[in-house]
Amino acid sequence: MRQIFTAFLKRAESGQSLVETALVVPILVLLLMGVIEFGYLGYYAIAVQNAAHAGAVYGMYNVSNAGSTSGIQAAARSEVPELGTGLTVTSNVKYVCQAAISGTQYASPTDAATACGASPAYTAIIVVNTSATVKPPIDAPGSTGYILTGNSAIEVQQ
Repeated sequence: MRQIFTAFLKRAESGQSLVETALVVPILVLLLMGVIEFGYLGYYAIAVQNAAHAGAVYGMYNVSNAGSTSGIQAAARSEVPELGTGLTVTSNVKYVCQAAISGTQYASPTDAATACGASPAYTAIIVVNTSATVKPPIDAPGSTGYILTGNSAIEVQQ
């Protein structure tokens, strides 16, 4: 009698592993897809930030480079070539008094020299902003992608 009962229990549990697997695999697949998407977005978020820094480094070498929008854009885009023209790059130069770096910003060196006093009483700062819309490899229905941004500000050597 005991052997018959044991055989019945083994037969009743034979499909249990299959049911457990069928319940767990979809959850694990969704988890894996989420990890892939966040990794992809993390990579491009860092790349867009690095592109802003590369553009600012190009502009910091001298005032001429700081005013070269096309050179700054080329330097930034060379940092993330896979985004190409999908990477938007904007830059501008701000002038501040050395005595109060966090104070008033001026649009031109003439305005800064007038406000700050004797030369070289002002400092030029190149500010580069980047942005890109990135679609992850696992496309969700209705998703338009994620907008990633980066910015960098560095003092221009004079």
